[in-house]
Amino acid sequence: MFRARRGRSRKRSHTGATGALLLVALFLCFMLVRSALGLWIALVLVIAALVYGRNAVSRQVAFDHDWHALERLRTLSGVEFEHHVAELYRRLGYHVQLTRGSGDQGIDVIAQSPRERIGIQCKQWADVVGNAGVQEAIAGRAYYNCSRAAVVCTSAYTSPARELASRASIQLIDGPAYAAMINQFQQVAKPSGVAAWVPRGRAAALQAVLLTSALLIFVLHFAFQRAATAITQSNTLPQYYYLRATAMPYRSSNIPVSSTLAVTVERFYMDLNAHDYAAAYSLLSPSFQRSAPYSKWLDGYADTLLSTPRITMGRDPGSVSVVITARERTPPGSGTQVTIYSGALQGIQTRSGSWLIDSGYYKMVSRARR
Repeated sequence: MFRARRGRSRKRSHTGATGALLLVALFLCFMLVRSALGLWIALVLVIAALVYGRNAVSRQVAFDHDWHALERLRTLSGVEFEHHVAELYRRLGYHVQLTRGSGDQGIDVIAQSPRERIGIQCKQWADVVGNAGVQEAIAGRAYYNCSRAAVVCTSAYTSPARELASRASIQLIDGPAYAAMINQFQQVAKPSGVAAWVPRGRAAALQAVLLTSALLIFVLHFAFQRAATAITQSNTLPQYYYLRATAMPYRSSNIPVSSTLAVTVERFYMDLNAHDYAAAYSLLSPSFQRSAPYSKWLDGYADTLLSTPRITMGRDPGSVSVVITARERTPPGSGTQVTIYSGALQGIQTRSGSWLIDSGYYKMVSRARR
């Protein structure tokens, strides 16, 4: 029993440590993403994804080219393959001759240059080539007095064959290596546009992970920034929220000089609701007052009983978006109606730093009788 308890306690301890490390890692990721460094990391991930994709596409194009060349070679007959090898070495700058078909003593093609004489054994085989092919090349090298010998095949070689070739200094050229030699004289078709940056298969999956990670960091960064901006803006209006929350009698003189346009707009509608129309009118700029004399302006609020604004500040300190829910009188005997207006107000800042409402517009969104 004692040992069992110790085991469970140790397991709980490890689980707690893992959970603590996970929380620390999440906190560090949160701090990193919300900082400017997060944007740089996202940018690096995008660049890495593009570079990786371009390199992967190049590798895949080269592989496809080699593979298709190798597939074509495997459709040739033995004699056709010998002529193919001879043509390749001719293009490489050698003087080439084919040996006789039977009794060739293990060498099918002789490639000669001023510096060397190569005896080449050709194996157009689907199966792997063993020791016999290497032994034929060794014998043919001596018979044709070659400086070196090579075996070219369209498949691969066994391990014993590679070991024997290494000891006897015989060059072994398997199918993929021979296809790569051919491609020196064939132009590789390069993809263009988006296809040049997007690979396929596992490489595409890895590129998608990098791009998705970068996008997630971008989205989280700007989401955190927007949330932080909203909190900051709300904290700049302590008096605004205080007055909205209290049921104390309101007086305009209780509010300090408006530090933002949002505070001025809130004061404006609180003055209207308190029927202190003169105080509300004083929050309009001189140009606004000239365009709307007091008596004419006051007529516009004759039927308004209560206005509840929802104010949204934007990046421009001189503009706010406003949604008004207004309770209004209807013609006598008809009761009241609730109308929702949506619009925006622009402000102008005075020399003292306070804001006045300078212009704006509203449009009716909905209306319902109560």
